[in-house]
Amino acid sequence: MKYLNILFTLLALTVTSFADNAVRLTTDSMGSEQYPDWSSDGHWIAYSYGTAGDRDIYKIPASGGSPTQVTYGVRNPYYPDWSPDGSRIAFSSTESSYYSHIWIVDVNSHESNQLTTGNSDDHTPTWSQDGNFIVFSSTRVAGYKGFDLWKIPATGGNPIRLTTAGFSAVCPAWFPKIDKIAFHDSGNGGIYTIPPSGGTPTQVTYEFDGYPCWSPAGTKIAFTNYPGGNGDIYTVTEAGGERTRITDDPADDMGPTWSPDASKIAFQSNRSGSWDIWVIDVSGIVNIESASLGKIKAMFR
Repeated sequence: MKYLNILFTLLALTVTSFADNAVRLTTDSMGSEQYPDWSSDGHWIAYSYGTAGDRDIYKIPASGGSPTQVTYGVRNPYYPDWSPDGSRIAFSSTESSYYSHIWIVDVNSHESNQLTTGNSDDHTPTWSQDGNFIVFSSTRVAGYKGFDLWKIPATGGNPIRLTTAGFSAVCPAWFPKIDKIAFHDSGNGGIYTIPPSGGTPTQVTYEFDGYPCWSPAGTKIAFTNYPGGNGDIYTVTEAGGERTRITDDPADDMGPTWSPDASKIAFQSNRSGSWDIWVIDVSGIVNIESASLGKIKAMFR
């Protein structure tokens, strides 16, 4: 009976929630702040702010402070992604038509230019390390209702298709050091990686995981999972396998982005009652579930 009581106690530890140390970065209650992206120099976090039909891209110091508006006069800009040199931000917008297309804004001049066109929805851009290319998800294949990944020169041109039907590839994240692009298959679930030249995707996770983001060293991928119906942030190694839980809150935590030193992850959450940008310190987080299971195994050796 003694060992059974210990077993039940330790099993409870594997599912007991832990108090995460997330700190709220944005505080405006008049609109929603979503889709954060950390700049490569670590100084800024870009995000989309506003209400339905009236949004703009802003940037805020990663340490907190007053936000600065980046886009002007562009309708519904979402999914900002910093260029490697921090001079530009790619984003998606419905400015020119009913469809969403990829745009690029100069952070200093605030001038925005449209990159993609056509009767298709183009979303979630991500830059190459040299800033010469952008990969995005799109519905531009006629007769195919899902999304594929496409690559286009940042100066414009003809997009090249990277994935084929059978995947609904969304939320790409390009990691330049190992030349891989992670994406979420919104049709079947799971996170995959693929070379930037295209090819056969490699599956990394097997649950309904979304919003992948590479760690600065490329050894881990942060993502959103929905263990109890609400979103929480997890990480997994680049090769897949065991996952580590980062946030634990009854609200939705989504869209992670790493700081360049890998010590923090920013994400969007409605835990304050509206969508805001939050930051959590991940430098000391261990896999609680694995630690608890290890104790159980040791007890019965």
